[in-house]
Amino acid sequence: MRCPRQPRALRHSPHRAIPMRLILTAIATLTLACFAGCNSPPSTDIWTAAGEGDLAAVKQHIAAGTDINQRLERPGHPSHGGSPLHLAAVANQLEILDLLIANGATVDLRASNETGASPLMWAAAGGHLQAATRLIAAGADVNYVDNNGATAIDATLMFEPQKNRQGKAAVAELLRSKGGQSSLAPKTIDDIWTAAATGNSEAIIKHLNGGADINGRDPTSGSTPLIFAALFGQTEATRLLLERKADLTLTNPDGNTPLHVAALFAYPETVQLLLEQGASAATRNQRGETPLDTVVAPWSPLVKGVYDLLAATLRIPLDVNRIKAARPQVATILRGHSGTESDSDTKAGQQTNIVLAVTKGYLPSVKEYLADGGDPNTREPLGNSPLLLVACLHGHADVVATLLTAGADVNLPNPEGETPLHIASLVAYPEVVKLLLAHGADTDQKNKKGQPPTASVTAPWQEIKPLYGFLGTILQMQFDTSRIEKERVVVAELFKDHATNKESGEAPQPAKNAP
Repeated sequence: MRCPRQPRALRHSPHRAIPMRLILTAIATLTLACFAGCNSPPSTDIWTAAGEGDLAAVKQHIAAGTDINQRLERPGHPSHGGSPLHLAAVANQLEILDLLIANGATVDLRASNETGASPLMWAAAGGHLQAATRLIAAGADVNYVDNNGATAIDATLMFEPQKNRQGKAAVAELLRSKGGQSSLAPKTIDDIWTAAATGNSEAIIKHLNGGADINGRDPTSGSTPLIFAALFGQTEATRLLLERKADLTLTNPDGNTPLHVAALFAYPETVQLLLEQGASAATRNQRGETPLDTVVAPWSPLVKGVYDLLAATLRIPLDVNRIKAARPQVATILRGHSGTESDSDTKAGQQTNIVLAVTKGYLPSVKEYLADGGDPNTREPLGNSPLLLVACLHGHADVVATLLTAGADVNLPNPEGETPLHIASLVAYPEVVKLLLAHGADTDQKNKKGQPPTASVTAPWQEIKPLYGFLGTILQMQFDTSRIEKERVVVAELFKDHATNKESGEAPQPAKNAP
């Protein structure tokens, strides 16, 4: 389920905000950009040289008079808007940092993208203590505020794969020792949604007495103050809003009630209060989920990963140990009020199990799911992507074939318009691409950015290669770039052959393991 975005005063990110539904499909969003206008190889590009630690190339640029404060204007690239100093900071290229600073790079240069983050914020987001130390020593402002009102400490809350948590904690400690503050520190609460999210009862009363609509919807998320209070487990703020007659049946645009979000984030007291005040445990959101569905699945690495990504999406720290401990209590409370106990348990368990089976390539489990009447077009709950797309991402050709045989829609996209063929092309699995083409995959179907599936294999390799490491961090998986470099050539040829056959009216050649 998708949760409400934070109110404006709580947002803090050095990069573009990443909606939860994009976490799985960030791959295509970040890498399927058209690179046709860029003819210079990365080795002569000052931003790439800075990010890759090519000291000699950066020196050549400086000697040639290249503007070292020039920002990368390449929409779709994850480093769009950054200067060479930004790139060196986020990649922890210390020699490059020293060289750029010594030659007059602006340490607090504002990125030209929509966030306007500083190089220090990029270093903080990466958890790079040495880079952050050098930037601060050069005069970087530890309380620089980006376009979203965020500071460098806030940047350490972004993307927390296990390998980087210690680095981010160390950077946050450094920043605090230098007087750095978080945008989450108490400030003037200038809207009722932020007041509810932070549990500021005094501010809530002030807003209500001033004429604020108790059921008003946040312009960004469409959520009510009560939903925000429940989302952040602000039980007393929830009680106050209910006493003031807040409507607990109102939902966000995805159909989630205050009870849904309180349950998902495992706040037993808030859940109990909402139920006592008449909230229905049987209400379903637009995905057909009851509040119980959000907590009934057994704790697993997959479930933990959902919360890790929610933390990155909402840009808030989540205590997963607290959530893990509280989920069973929340489930027990909800079962006592739900008329669909067994349905909820079965549905949530089945959904978690089939997503895990498809992700890991457990073919017998996939076949068992389908034999029991499971829907081959089921979507995973995190990125809202169909099972077929998940199988393509991981290169499980046998699972892809089985899902297609069971009636999976070969062209069913995720919310951003990427089809299974977009993803199979990006990760360069020829056998999977063959299967999709043999089953009628549309090579002309574009995503919401107007890009066809062929875009990822026609982009210059040296342009797209660095993105796999970035994407691996987001998705917590490792991409074999050596394999991808070789296989993307094969995939490109498959597209050419398919186009030729299409023009001549010939049927596509079936894949070897196509049913």
